Amino acid sequence: MTCSNSRIRVLTPEVSIVFEDGTGILRKYITVEGSEPNVDGVLRATTNNKLSEAKIYVVPEKDLLLSEGMTFQPESLTLRPNQPKRVYLLVYVKMIEGGSKIRISSDKESVHVSKEEIIVNESDAIRHVAKYELEVWGEGAGQDAMIIAEYEPYMALIELHVRSKEEDEAKGRKGMFNEPEFDYDTEPLLRTKYSAETGKVIIYVNFPSVQHYIGEHCQYKKTLPAQVFLADLVAERCFYEIAKKKVDTSGALIRPEGRLDAIQSVANNLSQKNGKKVHEALVDQRLIEEAKSII
Repeated sequence: MTCSNSRIRVLTPEVSIVFEDGTGILRKYITVEGSEPNVDGVLRATTNNKLSEAKIYVVPEKDLLLSEGMTFQPESLTLRPNQPKRVYLLVYVKMIEGGSKIRISSDKESVHVSKEEIIVNESDAIRHVAKYELEVWGEGAGQDAMIIAEYEPYMALIELHVRSKEEDEAKGRKGMFNEPEFDYDTEPLLRTKYSAETGKVIIYVNFPSVQHYIGEHCQYKKTLPAQVFLADLVAERCFYEIAKKKVDTSGALIRPEGRLDAIQSVANNLSQKNGKKVHEALVDQRLIEEAKSII
């Protein structure tokens, strides 16, 4: 078994044929795996001088596109300074129709994207999904940024980290949506804050509601209730910070007194569209399955 596209891997490259029922027809199942969505290839089965072919399509997660309208592939990426990389924006044209203008922006001046807008063309779509190529790059090491694609109520995010070769690999994985840092201030006024220096969310352990879930020494932070609670705190703070940058740099604010309401509105929209992803990244999914099995 072979496939014409290297991005589609045949996990069952060989099948043994033994006829046992006398009918002359035998059904065998094979497994194939696509490394990225919206690609296709031809699967070929050969034996002696016989050849059979089948067309294979790798489509994006339908549930994701049906709920969000568009998504980036990949959703997180590490870059070398000043070395562009390709990313793709997948658009479900049944939700975001032809002619729609999608705005593309970065929340940091030092991290760039090759296009400021994409106009959706339904003729670009394969199985109702249009795929648009973009390039992203950053000017210096140590940058963390979000690239945001927006069209009316729809939004997609990609998290970018610009790292030099010399930087520690573990540091390269740090980002605002990763596991938070913990602060043991004895009398904190807030549950969380965002550190612009590290790009991380800081959780104040001794804030009463926080301590209730994770313990005064973080001894419960690996439990399911604590992980869900921490994921909520991280998502709440991250989406607020992204919304604040978006509102403050958009230039669209008519009344300064409406700034906080505008920030909260954008943050709520981000939470609705992307909150699930944060929980999937920060909460041990095995604990959820175990809890479901008990119920």
